[in-house]
Amino acid sequence: MPEQIILTPYAGSSSLKFALFTVSSQSKRLWSGAIDRIGLPGANFQLSDVRRTFMLEEPGHIDSHDKALTRLRKAIASLPGSMVLVAVGHRIGLGAPERDRLKDVTPALSARLRRLTYLAPLHMPPNLAGVDVLQASRPDLPQVPCCDTSFHHDLPRLARMALLAMPALMRDRSRARERLPLLDEASLAASPQPEHACCASRSTAAFVEASK
Repeated sequence: MPEQIILTPYAGSSSLKFALFTVSSQSKRLWSGAIDRIGLPGANFQLSDVRRTFMLEEPGHIDSHDKALTRLRKAIASLPGSMVLVAVGHRIGLGAPERDRLKDVTPALSARLRRLTYLAPLHMPPNLAGVDVLQASRPDLPQVPCCDTSFHHDLPRLARMALLAMPALMRDRSRARERLPLLDEASLAASPQPEHACCASRSTAAFVEASK
């Protein structure tokens, strides 16, 4: 039986980091890699297993995040072993303040995220490019947004009071920056979503921590 796996991509302004995890309450990383210098001379694709017994490195021009993600999808399909991709946990910079439960990406949520692009113009477009590419190639694949500052939604009282000292414009932007709390364990525990969706958030959190 093929092993179920979760992809956790993180697209930066000129790079794409990624990892593949097993689906379980204690997810294990199987593969990881990166595509560097996207849209620049000297782009490079790297992929290895967790023990670094299998390594792939391919230099070559990759002129967009769309092409980088397409290249990654093909690489995953060609990996040794029997695996099936069942969910994706995207690391995304910004989210929506009204969200407090784990949910899959929908057209409405995608539109909401795009409206926040002005707050992170170098990172949000490539973040969302991953959603678009995978939606086009695998519309059946659950995709979960996992945003960086999920802790904003439950800031302590003193931190919330600090917002009152900001000018109105800065305060409004700070409120807009409250992210989707999808890495919050309480949210995960209360989520009605299938295990693979919750696992996508856990795996993305582990990937983010390992990438620091």
